[in-house]
Amino acid sequence: MKEFLQRTKLMTALTSILLIILGILLITNPTGAVLTVCRIVGCILFISGIVLIVMFLSRKGWETGSTWDVAMCVLGAVMLAVGVFIVIRPGAVVGFVGILFAIILFLHAIYDFREMLNLKRMNDERWWISLICAAVTFLMGILILMSPIAVPAIMTVLTGIFLIFDGLAELFIAFRVLQVGKRWEQEGFPDKKVIEGKAEEIDE
Repeated sequence: MKEFLQRTKLMTALTSILLIILGILLITNPTGAVLTVCRIVGCILFISGIVLIVMFLSRKGWETGSTWDVAMCVLGAVMLAVGVFIVIRPGAVVGFVGILFAIILFLHAIYDFREMLNLKRMNDERWWISLICAAVTFLMGILILMSPIAVPAIMTVLTGIFLIFDGLAELFIAFRVLQVGKRWEQEGFPDKKVIEGKAEEIDE
């Protein structure tokens, strides 16, 4: 369980770093390196998909509901497949880069919301920060979808800023969950399962 979590957070950190690099690339060169941007987007989707699948496999003691977990696992598989396709054929999605950015932000908003639920169930006093990150990330995705076509360069720079924010938010949430999770384990909660806000003993 602990090793699973550490690996998951490591992959989340890698995704966050890629987001920050992509954001910087969009800000510094908003009109160039389109294929490179597409490949980075593919890598982000690929790694994010692996993270969701690993989270499903390590869900014991952290689950927020079986239906939710299965849905996230299926979503992870789809993201993984789409990511591989984009890395192999980046030219096929050049015209949809903006939509891909919005999808990434929406997916990360869902991920942040899920982690917020985990933090809240572990009695973290700062769980609301993850909720704010999820809400802001979701709104940024909407802004990208509604961006005016007449000023693509400006929106590309704004998208870069949004991605940098998303990357930093993902890093914060990942390490926060890992930190709170360690404290959670030290207090003996791994032997209990949280169901609807109540702790129940698990028979061994």
